[in-house]
Amino acid sequence: MRGLTRDSHVAHSHACPWHYVAVSADLSPAALEVFVLGPTEVRSQGRSIPIARAIERALLVRLAMGRERPVADETLLSELWGNPGPIQRLWVQTSRLRASLGEAADCLVRTSAGYLLNATVPDLSHAEANLAVVHSALSAADLEAVDKSASESLSSWRGQALADLRSFPFAEAEGTRLDLMQLEAQIERLDARLKLHRPGVRQDLEALALAQPLNERIWSLLAIARYHEGSQAAALDGLMQLRRRLADELGIDPTPATAELELRILRHDPSLVPTPASRAAPTSSAGGRRTAPIPKAQTRLFGREAELAAVLDALRGPRLVTLTGGPGSGKTRIAIEVAHAVQETGQAVVWLDLAPAQSPDGIEAALATAMRAQGDSRLAMPDFISVLDDAVLVIDNAEHLIESVADLISDLRIHCERLPILVTSQRPTFLADEETHRIGPLPAQAAIDLFNALSDNSANGAYAETICRAVDQLPLGITLAAGLTRTLSVQQIADRVEDRLRLLVGGQRDAHRRHSSLRAALDWSYGLLPDTSSSVFRKMAVFVGGCTLEAMEHVVAGTTEAIGPPAETAAALTDLADRCLLTVDHRWNVTHFGMLETVSNYAFERLRDDPEFDTVQRSHADWCVAIAETCADFGRSNHVELVRILTAEEGNLRAAVRRCLDTESAAEAAIRIVVPSGWFWWLHGSMSEAAAWLDEGLAAIGTTPTRLRGDAMCQAAALARNTGDAKTAARLGQECLEIYLAIGDAAGIARALQEQAITALVTEDYPAALNHGHAARSRAEANDNSRAIINTLNTLALISRNTGRPDEATHLSRTALDICNETDDQIGAANAVANLATIQYQAAAFAAARLTTIDALNRYAQLHVTEGQMAMLGQLGQLEVAAGDPAVGLRWLVIAAGERTRIHAPLLLADERATERDSRRAALHALGARAEDIIGSATAASRMSAGQGWITIVAELIGE
Repeated sequence: MRGLTRDSHVAHSHACPWHYVAVSADLSPAALEVFVLGPTEVRSQGRSIPIARAIERALLVRLAMGRERPVADETLLSELWGNPGPIQRLWVQTSRLRASLGEAADCLVRTSAGYLLNATVPDLSHAEANLAVVHSALSAADLEAVDKSASESLSSWRGQALADLRSFPFAEAEGTRLDLMQLEAQIERLDARLKLHRPGVRQDLEALALAQPLNERIWSLLAIARYHEGSQAAALDGLMQLRRRLADELGIDPTPATAELELRILRHDPSLVPTPASRAAPTSSAGGRRTAPIPKAQTRLFGREAELAAVLDALRGPRLVTLTGGPGSGKTRIAIEVAHAVQETGQAVVWLDLAPAQSPDGIEAALATAMRAQGDSRLAMPDFISVLDDAVLVIDNAEHLIESVADLISDLRIHCERLPILVTSQRPTFLADEETHRIGPLPAQAAIDLFNALSDNSANGAYAETICRAVDQLPLGITLAAGLTRTLSVQQIADRVEDRLRLLVGGQRDAHRRHSSLRAALDWSYGLLPDTSSSVFRKMAVFVGGCTLEAMEHVVAGTTEAIGPPAETAAALTDLADRCLLTVDHRWNVTHFGMLETVSNYAFERLRDDPEFDTVQRSHADWCVAIAETCADFGRSNHVELVRILTAEEGNLRAAVRRCLDTESAAEAAIRIVVPSGWFWWLHGSMSEAAAWLDEGLAAIGTTPTRLRGDAMCQAAALARNTGDAKTAARLGQECLEIYLAIGDAAGIARALQEQAITALVTEDYPAALNHGHAARSRAEANDNSRAIINTLNTLALISRNTGRPDEATHLSRTALDICNETDDQIGAANAVANLATIQYQAAAFAAARLTTIDALNRYAQLHVTEGQMAMLGQLGQLEVAAGDPAVGLRWLVIAAGERTRIHAPLLLADERATERDSRRAALHALGARAEDIIGSATAASRMSAGQGWITIVAELIGE
């Protein structure tokens, strides 16, 4: 397009102060430099240009950050003022900026795509260029270059980037990006200096860590620096503080890398104190030698692109890289891909397969095989070292000879300082400078893609997903399952894959024996375990969903097999984790050990053959009883912690209950788990399941009146009533009252009377409800039991509300609330506030009712009480209908009703059912034909995320 200057005449629909200029090669404006890594500075031909007004500086900088590319008008309006706004204000500011630039005004031009500034940002360009060198140096393991280039990058900063412009929208976002770039340079420089043993690194890290209290990498480097100076305690303390801050401020756990570092420091991992080594990258010359024969892969590599890239980057320098992972995780497959990629560059690869070696002596034979592959049959170590010149050494399947392999590597590194070494093993070598990459299961889609590629399956996605999930997405399991498609259909495999250890056999003929089946692979790993570790491995299978160290110590202590002091159990768990037979995660600041399902099934088979199988199960049940009893006093300030504990242990609790019920003599233990944890199953919508457990347990323990039987019946009565079975609740309530009377249990009598009062209220037998309620209150007061008193007051308030006495109901609820505040009874307080909210709604005090209902909703949400949240969400829906918004009201009513149905918790009280019914009818009448669409979308929302579609609504309401 022909260029037009400001003096050209062009017709415009708006009075634009200037016109378009084409950017051409012969345009030679005065050179303009804009410095942004600090307060804005502008220079032209070595002369400073003051720009007084902030809006002009912001416009100048935004255009300069475009790097001589046009910036659209809409973008400038949005990024300078936060909204599009009138174009005229942009014209005004560009005109003023041209005036401020003086002789450099021609650097600011107009193009058809927007405004363009012919300017450079020298400080930012310098910083970015040096940071790019840092990245390259990191790939080459050149720490000296990392240090130098990072320092050069940091020298560009004169203070906070865009310090004088942070109030403008674009500068806030761009400034944050530049802050992170500066931080990256600081971290890489300190990391390099730490590895180079430069003085003063710890002090610099201490200062940076104070400024970045949530940055895991900084705190990890600081922990290493402290450890280098001999302070293990300070290193661990810093990481523990980081863990607490992440949990308190972000609600997250540290990354696996941080957790692993914590364990390495605790274990005094020798690799944390690296030895000086050459950082020069090896040359890529094969010297005319024949390269080692590398195994061939059946298919391309699926889902391991990141691991492959990371290993190849690491092997550009003289690194020791170890791929660790459980049996069948695909360590060798990645090593094969790495070896082929290295060979394609022209560099030699020596492949050392230790699978055939049964003892350290067998390593010599493996060395001879590797040398013959290079055309050299000599066996002496010096000869082998000469073969390795300019090559990459791959040592495959090293776990059974790991100590001897570590000795071999140490010897080689003395003579071959530039030798890159890749090891595959189920556990690390623990040599200095070792870089470990733990190989876990494949990503879900990659697992399916691998199965499809091996089986030529493409039409049975759901079955393939079932198969891959059943084998924990492990490549060996997927490969074995795909092999079965030669004789079975994909659906037939999917239908039978749960019996994976028996089904998945018959691997490739050229595979190692241990890769011929899942069981063989696990047999191999199990056979390498020392006695203590194998004992803990078997016992670990009793847990479902993992366990803590304390739980495992409890189970071990309850058996007769001698393992040694508790420290031996901790050491065994660490050993199993190092061998990748256990997973380790940190949930809620607690370390949990777990197993992949395939490994767990194998371990359970081993446990079943153990003479102590029954003893281990009893010990596990005892642990679950202790957990449940510890968490019995719910609904107080520690309620969230109790929920956390039981949520973490839910799999174990369920498994223990089922096993105990399947063993008639252990049914009492099942009841002792369910009764104190009954509130947890109520909160989590599992009331029907818990009630069924209690029914089964009661049938097994006989009819002798005992406190345990009374407690079980009382809990069963509450669960039956809350799921809508008032008839069963009345029967069980009467039986448990008779038991408590027979054994003289005063607290139990009060509790049974309270349950009977609520059941009578639900069945609308108000005289009986009042009699039971007053009797329960008298008993509770005589026992001086604050929780029982609160419960009876709240129950009597509900009775008064349903019998037309709102003033009395209000007084009772407020009395209960006062006692709750004095005794830290948060669940009782939530119930009292909810009752007050309903009283206000029924009195048509809608404004007050809304505030009180949201208060109750918030209290229930804090306590994770789903049933209470749904009651309040439904009441807020009624309030919306009353306020003239039937669409929102009906939506909330439908969502609340859907969730109550899902958790089997219907509305129980007559007045609540009546107001809900009337409100829904009013909404339907007001909306007419629109109501059907609203009900449909609300029903779909209530089914979102396994019934959790209401959480966003509740969160927004609480936010009010």
